[in-house]
Amino acid sequence: MLKGFIAGIVLLFPLVTSAGNDQTLKDRMISDIDVIRSAFEVGYAPRDWKGKYSGWDLDTEIAKAKDKVQQMASPSVKNYQFILRDFCNSMLDYHVGIYFFSTEKATLPFQVKGANGRYFFSYIDKERLSPSVFPVNVGDEIVSFEGKPVEAVIQDLMSRYLRGANLDTDRAFAEYFLTLRSARIGHVVPKGSITIGVRHSGSTKTSNYQLIWNYTPEKVTNGFISNLKSEKKKTLFEKNEFLSLKMVDPLYEGLFKFDGYSADDLPPPLIGYTKSCLPPLGRIWWQAPEESPFHAYIFETEDRKLIGYVRIPHYVGMNEDAELFGYIIRFFEERTDALVIDQLDNPGGILYYCYALASMLTDTPLSTPLHRIAISQRDVFDAVEIIPELEKITSDKEAQDILGESLFGLPVTYQMTRFFLDFFQFIVSEWNAGRKLTDPYFLGNLNHINPHPTARYTKPILMLVNSLDISCGDFFPAILQDNKRATLLGTRTAGAGGYVRAVSYPNRFGIDGFRYTGSIAERVDKNPIENLGVTPDIEYKITEQDLQYNFYGYSQAIHKALKEMLKR
Repeated sequence: MLKGFIAGIVLLFPLVTSAGNDQTLKDRMISDIDVIRSAFEVGYAPRDWKGKYSGWDLDTEIAKAKDKVQQMASPSVKNYQFILRDFCNSMLDYHVGIYFFSTEKATLPFQVKGANGRYFFSYIDKERLSPSVFPVNVGDEIVSFEGKPVEAVIQDLMSRYLRGANLDTDRAFAEYFLTLRSARIGHVVPKGSITIGVRHSGSTKTSNYQLIWNYTPEKVTNGFISNLKSEKKKTLFEKNEFLSLKMVDPLYEGLFKFDGYSADDLPPPLIGYTKSCLPPLGRIWWQAPEESPFHAYIFETEDRKLIGYVRIPHYVGMNEDAELFGYIIRFFEERTDALVIDQLDNPGGILYYCYALASMLTDTPLSTPLHRIAISQRDVFDAVEIIPELEKITSDKEAQDILGESLFGLPVTYQMTRFFLDFFQFIVSEWNAGRKLTDPYFLGNLNHINPHPTARYTKPILMLVNSLDISCGDFFPAILQDNKRATLLGTRTAGAGGYVRAVSYPNRFGIDGFRYTGSIAERVDKNPIENLGVTPDIEYKITEQDLQYNFYGYSQAIHKALKEMLKR
């Protein structure tokens, strides 16, 4: 018993990396890489597309990662984590990411946004950056960061931590990372004091200010085994990932969505934040309650038109959120001439919730993208298990007894379960036909989004998009554009074009888990969303003047687009 007790304790101590044990540690790391390789070989759907798009090759990148391990003079868990981070980034895929068990993080009490190589304060936490000592305002320009030009620091953050898949998306993330670092997603976390150079609005002089990072130290010792999470036993329907398809950016999940560290700990406005960066677009006649998950109002234009505005900050929502969206849409249908949907900086979420919101913006069915899905024995096993349960359902009531009245806002009916049944039968038939990457098919076999029974917006829609619209943030505008249901204004979306699968496994290297893309979607023109994103109908790039003068030019562009739409 004593020997067993001592052996158990040893697993809790950090891995020893003396000279004699260095190669043993490297061998363990290389074995770990083989586990990760297997997951990508089996389940990474865009593998062939990445070869065509960027020349990416799984075996080549795995060999590079192993070589980096062998080249480490003094191997450490932290350096190994950086190698895995870089391997994930090699895929140029915003759905691929890796998380580590780590509490180390650091923040500064402000955020910046850039345009044309210049950067301006977009948010300042006045409670942590006293105006009497630091007289800095939104719209002031930050010109240096720790003695370097801000553009040089942004470029360094992009090359070190980001993917190169969409340079505008990478730059937008780097702007967040300037003042927000987390070891959970593979950052080197700074601490101590820092000097920033500021050019106040209307001045040509640079003023320097010294701040200190709000630093949280590491509380998790590297080297112990295992996935620390536990979860309650799930039903057969809850376990099946195809009934809760996730399409969300791993950086967003890694930064803001894990136990002990949520978006509430961080200053707004962040990616996925309820309020937009935009000011009110006109005289407001009605506004949704402050506690609503959707910032929404009705405003009046110069030519006396009433326009609805609603912000969709993310697609991480449940039935009650979709129901509230429906109330807003019904009200807008009665009172407004057109609708502005603000989807700026949207990190994605759950596909069916995304479909539920789209169902309220049409009075005719909307076609959805087709997906090629990477499948394995597990998918076939899950399908074989759930098919008999679906076959037993004979009515709307029985369907709702199992799945509830709504599935992330989509009304549950007997017909829905027939579509699901057909989908799982398709998975089995594709496997039996010898295909590991399926022919194009609709996820869940939901080939159309039917109009919502009671909430239907039928008037013109202008949708605001940008490079931080990721995953469902790509799919939502793609669906509306392909069905000619909305005019898109802004910049190209990120280009994360499939659903996300999660992998977690026991290991000694502090790896919580990783994410990868399980399908690759194609639009009506047969082009993939992956890497290409969604190109707006009206291009508008944020300018320096927007960042200095409360987005006046952007607001004018919105009004101009609305006027043209209403004229048509």
